[in-house]
Amino acid sequence: SSDVCSSDLNWTAAADAITWDIEVLRPGTYAVDVYYTCGASDVGSEIEVSVGSAKTAVKIATVNDPPLVGAKEDRHDRGQESFVKEFKPLRAGKLQLTQSRTPLTLRALSVKGKQVADIKYVVFLRE
Repeated sequence: SSDVCSSDLNWTAAADAITWDIEVLRPGTYAVDVYYTCGASDVGSEIEVSVGSAKTAVKIATVNDPPLVGAKEDRHDRGQESFVKEFKPLRAGKLQLTQSRTPLTLRALSVKGKQVADIKYVVFLRE
């Protein structure tokens, strides 16, 4: 199934972007973790995380290709409900953020395989 855990799938081109509207309540320096999965044939893509004018970039250098969980435990067809897999954090760097409502954008700077990665979410850790 390509419907996995309500993540962003089929990120195949550098022209594609994943965008969320966020509100930064406390200004400061934040470490940025992108929760992802990526097969061996797709390792090497580089992604950029931007919040307003603040940007950081990271290369996906580690395979994280866990199996889907849930299908063998099901008693009934899931229909539209998705399966689950384990997404792991990738430290993308640090951003200096100001208090604002602004877009959070993930963009591919390069695509090394058929796709960049599957993305579940982005976490900001205040330092």
